Amino acid sequence: MLILVGAFLPLLVATINRSVKNSDLRFWISAFIAALVGIIVNFIQHNGPVGYIELTLLQIVESFAESIMSMIGMSKISYEGFWNSQEVSKHVPDSVLEKESILEKLDLKKA
Repeated sequence: MLILVGAFLPLLVATINRSVKNSDLRFWISAFIAALVGIIVNFIQHNGPVGYIELTLLQIVESFAESIMSMIGMSKISYEGFWNSQEVSKHVPDSVLEKESILEKLDLKKA
């Protein structure tokens, strides 16, 4: 589930960041969203609070940290490898410009 969510997370981030002009702020918003989604997915994977009962505090923190870092990493990889790739975009129909990414076609990123 973590991989599937991470693959589509760049669309959510791009939708939220569409109107933000400051690149530093866009980065921190992206990291925050990925971290929040990572925590939610980890919570679901552990079946709620019950799944954390037998874990120590260190194990819980490591579990959340692993989910957060995985979500940030998978989001970045899917963004650069698929959603922002001009090579992949060439195979998607309805190209307005010859060199535009899928996010640009969806009007989630300025060309």
